Amino acid sequence: MAEKPVIADPDQIADHAAVFLGYLSVPPNEQTLYEDAKGGMMELYGDLELWLTMYEADARGEPRFLFQRKFVNLVQSFHTALPHDEAERRWLYDNHGKVMRERGEVRDIEAEVMSGGIRRVIHGRELVRRWIAWRRESDEYTAHNGVGVARSALAGVITLLTPERPLPKEYVELVRKQDAGISEAD
Repeated sequence: MAEKPVIADPDQIADHAAVFLGYLSVPPNEQTLYEDAKGGMMELYGDLELWLTMYEADARGEPRFLFQRKFVNLVQSFHTALPHDEAERRWLYDNHGKVMRERGEVRDIEAEVMSGGIRRVIHGRELVRRWIAWRRESDEYTAHNGVGVARSALAGVITLLTPERPLPKEYVELVRKQDAGISEAD
């Protein structure tokens, strides 16, 4: 007899999205960036992605296809805002636990992926470098607002799935500061 697939509960997805959103709403410091380089970002991302992939739309009063479309669009916005392409994200998701157990640090990995029809090698140090530059919104990520787009998409996921749930206080405070014209560094 076939096993019944595991389907994520909207509250579980919202919980993981809120953790990631809170994390992205606090300006990075050297300690958080060091933890990211060691694998913290892989663990956070892997946990969230696991729940996103197991969700089966619960229309919550809307036609199911419209609700599903909203959810998929928010997840796609989140994915495209991240500093890794689809093949890299997939590899991070599929391997985050294994890398942490066997190697201990993301920057030490090297793997082969298929992207855009081309097989290529990815290097952990490059994935980490891009993640840190993206979090800081520096280097090639300056003035592109990728972190802001990712935050907005996660806030949208939380609000769509659990409209009664408050957004993380870090995000609410960040939005309040932005609305008041106060920079994240202040």
